[in-house]
Amino acid sequence: MKRHIVYSGIIAMLTYCLWGCEEEKTLQYVNNPAINFTGGTGLFSFIATPDLADTVLTVGLEIMGYAADVDREVNVEVLQDSTTAIDYELLTPTIIEKGKYTGQVKVRVKNTPLLKEKEVRLWLVLKESDDFSVGVSGMNQSILKWSNRLIQPANWRWLRYYFGTYSTRFYEFIIEVTGRTEFPYNHPDASLEPMGVDEVEAWANMVRDALDEYNATHDDVLRHDDGDAKGQPVVIPVSYTHLTLP
Repeated sequence: MKRHIVYSGIIAMLTYCLWGCEEEKTLQYVNNPAINFTGGTGLFSFIATPDLADTVLTVGLEIMGYAADVDREVNVEVLQDSTTAIDYELLTPTIIEKGKYTGQVKVRVKNTPLLKEKEVRLWLVLKESDDFSVGVSGMNQSILKWSNRLIQPANWRWLRYYFGTYSTRFYEFIIEVTGRTEFPYNHPDASLEPMGVDEVEAWANMVRDALDEYNATHDDVLRHDDGDAKGQPVVIPVSYTHLTLP
């Protein structure tokens, strides 16, 4: 009987402590909501839409805490010392709408002649506002990069297993063969329709066949024009579907 009373007391104390901690955590989120970027570096090129005068790029935001019954404003600033872009407009205010946990920073960027020569970047940083404190360290900054040239896709770390080493000339060749500028396999941009393994492998096989034909009908093989493999022949990894049984 005494043991039962002791156990009941311990359980009651633990329940009280857990309830108290949860209440404290809830009050902390309610009283001090924070904001983070959901993306590190965003890349965009006007290469597929050369006649487009401008476009709006976005960076995702996510709150730490609870949704509110009013709109809340996020303070976003440009880190000027690390920014090389000139022709852009940070569209303000940046709002987390009532009832929402996510939002977007929007930036209008112009397609200028300079973008044919080099890539520019805009370095964004979150600052404390009346509605939000700054969230997790390392998630309070984000970089947007854009140009009117080919940019190595953000997911090439995955595509390289199917296409091989990246270079500007090789990616031009891929676009010429496939008619595509994006292969959203393990792509960080959630707005793109995901591509599965079978599909990306099929595109790689198409490019490999076209590369074989190119090399057979030209005086020199297709070579990388820049990057780590500059001057070397383009080589596409052999896939299982292209292996020939003895």
